[in-house]
Amino acid sequence: MNKRIKLSVCAAVAGVIILMVVQYLWIDWMFRAEQTQVELKSSSLLKDVLSLDIKRSDMERLDILKREGVDVKSEGWGGSIEDKTVTVTVVYPEPKKIVRECKTDEEWHEYTKDVYCQYHYTGISLPRLDSAYRAALTAQGITQSYVLAKIDGENNVMEQTLPEMNYSRYSLSTDTIPLGLEDREFLVARLDGSYYGMFRQIRDRMIVSFAVVVLLVLILRFVVGTIFYQKKLSEMKEDMVNSIIHDLKNPVDYLGNVMSRVKTDETQWEYMDAVKRKVKRLSLMIEKLQAASSMDKALNIHLQPESVCKCVRDTVDRHNADVNDYKIRFISENSFDTANIDSYHFGNAVMNLIDNAAKYSGEKPDICVRCYDGNGRICVSVKDCGVGIPGEYMRYLFEKDFRVPERKSLRRYGLGFGLYYVKIVAKAHGGDVKAKSEYGKGSEFILMLPAIKQKSTI
Repeated sequence: MNKRIKLSVCAAVAGVIILMVVQYLWIDWMFRAEQTQVELKSSSLLKDVLSLDIKRSDMERLDILKREGVDVKSEGWGGSIEDKTVTVTVVYPEPKKIVRECKTDEEWHEYTKDVYCQYHYTGISLPRLDSAYRAALTAQGITQSYVLAKIDGENNVMEQTLPEMNYSRYSLSTDTIPLGLEDREFLVARLDGSYYGMFRQIRDRMIVSFAVVVLLVLILRFVVGTIFYQKKLSEMKEDMVNSIIHDLKNPVDYLGNVMSRVKTDETQWEYMDAVKRKVKRLSLMIEKLQAASSMDKALNIHLQPESVCKCVRDTVDRHNADVNDYKIRFISENSFDTANIDSYHFGNAVMNLIDNAAKYSGEKPDICVRCYDGNGRICVSVKDCGVGIPGEYMRYLFEKDFRVPERKSLRRYGLGFGLYYVKIVAKAHGGDVKAKSEYGKGSEFILMLPAIKQKSTI
């Protein structure tokens, strides 16, 4: 039981650790995924907002120039796909012509857009661009702080929306957008990429994730608490069993000693013999309780070479002497039957199998006990024609405290220690026990012991 508890507790602790590691990896993945999404969305939004601001600046400039009477008909921009050039003509405040020679068709198509050409005679309003950009980001659910900056070709700041800022905190950056055709001025947005800034973005998912973790930790705590509670119950049960063993063993030992010294006449001998058999049965129950009281204690046995067949036959004879309604058949097919056994415990194990066969065989049991050779081992078979055991319970038969569930009308009482005791005895002898059963037709239990190969003397 202690090993199971230790394994269960270790499994629970390992589960918590694995859960924490998975939680950390999950948060880190969300953090990085959100960074990528924010960068992509903010870059796209900045281009859209810049295009709208340049168009608005163009309309405002035209209105101002018309009121001042300035002729701007010769201003404009165009491009030639043949030589991949883009040209911008500016009249006011001083005439100038700006030409960009593009290297590829893709570059030419990009730079013929109004966002690049109109900038030369309209410029941008950074405060107004900042206001529009903030609204666009908020509409997309991006809430962390940012700074808009106009920089030169060497990444020096020419103008920005925040006078002072910690660039180490603003680690997320949009794509740098060229302003005009000359690659002298660029627009960039830097966003708060710190843990605090990103956690604000994913706080809803974080709350759900932490809630799930807390729930799982509480469940694991409940499981561990239940394990320790079961351990406490097991210890209480073990103490109770040990107390029962102690209370039963003293009077049984005393009666056994008294009966061995009492001299009786022939008339009373039959009753004394029956009492002795009952005391031995009571001793068997005590042994089973003692063997099953703790899984960590080894069975105290004393092995010596003896005839297995004789031990089994004596056990069958004792059982037949106690019952009048039926008799157990005994068959010996051994060519050798000597093994190192503890006749007391081994006889008790065989008696337990016989008692079980009788208990589950109805009013007139048909039970056969057979000794035979099995691949260098001595096999003792106890076979009945009783109710049998359902297949789904076969693998649990030799577990401590297990009893096959029964209907109340067919309830048979027992402690659930018998087959567990048989298993312990078989293992203590260097052997094993196995069971075969067909539900509704009967069962067979086979004890297998290593043999000392010499001819039988009985």
